[in-house]
Amino acid sequence: MGQFLKATETPGTSLREREPVILPLGRLHREGEPSMQVTGRVLHEAATGTEPGPQETKVLSEVVHWTFGAGMGALYGAIRGSAGVPDAMGGIAFGSAVWLLFSEIAVPLLGLAPPPTRTPLKGHLGHLGGHWVYGLITAATLQTLRKTLGSGEQPALAEVVDEMDRALEREAVAEM
Repeated sequence: MGQFLKATETPGTSLREREPVILPLGRLHREGEPSMQVTGRVLHEAATGTEPGPQETKVLSEVVHWTFGAGMGALYGAIRGSAGVPDAMGGIAFGSAVWLLFSEIAVPLLGLAPPPTRTPLKGHLGHLGGHWVYGLITAATLQTLRKTLGSGEQPALAEVVDEMDRALEREAVAEM
């Protein structure tokens, strides 16, 4: 585990002052820089070799945020399946999972944000609440789209994969 800890201060700093990172990325964030802004900046630098200006940084941050949110929402829609009733608990579970897996674990480990130990409990709870709202809105949007588009009986991705497996098994048996 020691190889994944990189002290940001002088030797002898406490564990709370260290930042876990997955090498070779290292620390990509700057003090006070939101993770979506860091991601936009890093992608811009990788694509152009230059640092974005202040206006570009704002736009890139929004593009990264909305693209990530839409991608996660699409994933939720693909794995969720249909729900005949409002799916509040599914939305809250989804929002909680996105918060935990990305905001609390992946983003700090990739060096896009400080470690969770640097954020006060109030900050964690605020972000969790925001992700609950995101999950509820995602669940409600999915349900509305399915009703509006007439696809309320759309099978979940897992059901589609199971059916494909059964079809392949029938094909294999038929070829014998």
